[in-house]
Amino acid sequence: ATSVLILNFVYSTTGAYNHSKKTIPIRSISFAPQLFQKLKNRYVVGNLMKSAICDSSTLESLSFDNRNLELLPIDRSQIPNSRQVAGAIFSLVDPTPVENPVLIAKSQSALGLLGFKNYGHDSELAKYMSGNVIIPGSRPAAHVYCGFQFGSFAGQLGDGATMYLGEIINSETGMRWELQLKGAGKTPFSRTADGRKVLRSSVREFLASEAIHFLNIPTTRAATCVTSDSTVERDPLYNGSVIDERCTIVSRIAPNFFRFGSFEVFLPTQSTGRAGPSAGNEALKQQLLDHMLLYFPDIVDINSTLRYKQFFKQVVERTARLVALWQSVGFVHGVLNTDNMSIMGLTIDYGPFGFMEHFDPEFVPNGSDSSARYSYKQQPAICKWNLHKFGEALSPFLTKEDAASAVAAYDQIYDEYYGMLMREKFGLAGGGEDKDGEELVRNFFGVMEKTHCDFTDAFVALTECQEELLLLRRAGTSAAAVEEVFVRLVAKLVSRCASPSNVIAALRRKMRIHRMSMQPREVQQLWTMIESNPEEASLLFGGAPIEVIREEIAGEKRKLDMLMAASQGIEFYQEVAVEAKAEGDRSQWQQWVDRYRTRIMSQFTGIVEKRSSKSDNNAKDSGCAIEMMSNGQLEEIVRNMRARNPTFVLRNWIAQDAIEHAEKAQDFSKVQMVLKMLETPFDVRFGTFKSSSESSKDGSGEERYLVPPPDWAESLICTCSS
Repeated sequence: ATSVLILNFVYSTTGAYNHSKKTIPIRSISFAPQLFQKLKNRYVVGNLMKSAICDSSTLESLSFDNRNLELLPIDRSQIPNSRQVAGAIFSLVDPTPVENPVLIAKSQSALGLLGFKNYGHDSELAKYMSGNVIIPGSRPAAHVYCGFQFGSFAGQLGDGATMYLGEIINSETGMRWELQLKGAGKTPFSRTADGRKVLRSSVREFLASEAIHFLNIPTTRAATCVTSDSTVERDPLYNGSVIDERCTIVSRIAPNFFRFGSFEVFLPTQSTGRAGPSAGNEALKQQLLDHMLLYFPDIVDINSTLRYKQFFKQVVERTARLVALWQSVGFVHGVLNTDNMSIMGLTIDYGPFGFMEHFDPEFVPNGSDSSARYSYKQQPAICKWNLHKFGEALSPFLTKEDAASAVAAYDQIYDEYYGMLMREKFGLAGGGEDKDGEELVRNFFGVMEKTHCDFTDAFVALTECQEELLLLRRAGTSAAAVEEVFVRLVAKLVSRCASPSNVIAALRRKMRIHRMSMQPREVQQLWTMIESNPEEASLLFGGAPIEVIREEIAGEKRKLDMLMAASQGIEFYQEVAVEAKAEGDRSQWQQWVDRYRTRIMSQFTGIVEKRSSKSDNNAKDSGCAIEMMSNGQLEEIVRNMRARNPTFVLRNWIAQDAIEHAEKAQDFSKVQMVLKMLETPFDVRFGTFKSSSESSKDGSGEERYLVPPPDWAESLICTCSS
């Protein structure tokens, strides 16, 4: 009887589950262990869903099982206007058709997750993945959520341009995947916007989603990118230059798209004067929380209050490891608001992201992030801050003490995982505490910052160095050959350091981003007032909370500091000759490579002693060191380095080049080619040291993108405009 009840529950608008004429309150589900376990089995284990699974070889035969809409309350009004949506998690919507949809590109890897291989003609795929034709079994809906944006609570946000289509069970793997369309038209959460995305932002999200996946970093996926003849007006740089841009839609795939902000709809009024649309609805909060546990099947304590603590602990662990992976490849998300943080620990919502070119710990890809809140170096701390906010949003089901305890473990989880990643990227043997290795890593990043060295290519140079050592070991080592390996390493690193003109361009870009909202003198006066007389400062801003004012003025101070540093840097590098900078770069890298060589050799028995006792014959000792290594040790080091150090990433200039071809000439071949290259980001063929001699940025093939960044790359700025 219980099984029949589970299979036939239909959620009603009264906030209870109805079966025939019986009503079971929501809260009873949370504390009914047998029922909860059966629900979990029904919706998590794909093999138990045989009645819902059929052959899904084509789009029209996809097997939808829309659990989110079945088990969570829905706003069914379908009122077209933007509005507050209380007491619901989703609102039913309908996509708005576009004119003449055409497929830009598709990811066969992502589409394969859904379990079908027969995509049909591209024109048919474009109709379905633009929203012009509804896939049978899908039910479009928009998710309501809130968010802390740039540190301030913004109230209701929601899927303003995104639509849930449904959840698909892959008949072969039993895996559940949510399918979305981004840019398919207005929803109740579009506010004053049009619910559309444009070609440039959509191509970037499509390519970035797949790029991050193939770098082995958790992410949402992008299946298709479809553009059209429909247009919308946009101001890309917020400078008054409004242009018409093509409406473009990306289809996205993930286990789910719930985010930290999904639970912030229950927050009471915050310091900004805004509250969540379902503020105080504790029953709905617990229902959503229990629903989230369906995506964490390894949480075994479902019969006790510990399940929420374990759930939050897992979110903390996943988030810490995710941001460590970002840092390891120089990826900067750009907009780490709480509404852009996945509960599943996935990279989500690709907007003004960026892979660093020349290393700068304060790198900001987002032209809207004037205070550098979401810079490269700030990402770990910001994600921790967001976890604090998420923990607060789960109260009272997660106590303050349990939330604080879980977040307190974040730093150690991050440090340990980041340390492991660095050991593999640098080819350092061993594990555990390694003060010398940590210092070597810190010094490396310090030299990269001083010399403005390319992030990706610097690690490729280290990888190729160790690969050469392995080849020498197999062929029979000579002392001179070993010495030449490290000479070449220095040369490679120096060759990827920015010229004075490139540094100046990057600093000028900084000055355009970090613009101030008030005069420097005003900033200093207000900061002094906040410190000495906070009450007066609050009155000056209409009674605003002093914490909000302090954060705003602190942001202005950060801008001022960055502007002054950039201005001084420009003045300095205007007087530096190309040859002089190259010589200085060589000196700094030579010192670091000497230490690196010592460490690599000291990983094997007796090397340090031999080098220190025979300092007049370093080359000979280097050769002896190689002879003492085992093939197994060398192969493992090189294998790990190659797996952690990509040769090809989605640099902004590469994405921009592909976008311009698609926009100006309706030539989608560059987007398709870049996607193909991103699917093998560790391919040795893509190393620019090996390919740049015969490559040309004017080439039509892959060699077009296998060159150092062009000069104009330093000045590229992306914004949230899409």
